[in-house]
Amino acid sequence: AVLVSELRPVEATRVIIERFQFCDPPLRVRALKALGRAETGAAQRFLEEVAVGVGLDAQIATEAIANSSLSAIGRVASMKRVATMSRDLEVVRTAVDGLANLLEMWLPFALL
Repeated sequence: AVLVSELRPVEATRVIIERFQFCDPPLRVRALKALGRAETGAAQRFLEEVAVGVGLDAQIATEAIANSSLSAIGRVASMKRVATMSRDLEVVRTAVDGLANLLEMWLPFALL
């Protein structure tokens, strides 16, 4: 599912979400990054659920949201939710960094 996530995002997202808990840590990282590339609402919701947790999975999920294929508005909304709901300071820092990077990217266009 990780390998075909860009070709068949809906089906791959469903399989990744269903089997995520059975993955070892390296495969979990690849799965979360694949979900970040999927442009599905289910992938977005799952990434947010993982991101508000603690630990490496939460950090990787937050990075996946920040680098996702979603619109800038969708990424900002997700990272804002993660930053306000997470109890892990590293996750909050990653979400704030992602928001700052989006601001840097879009600020010149907003000033035009």
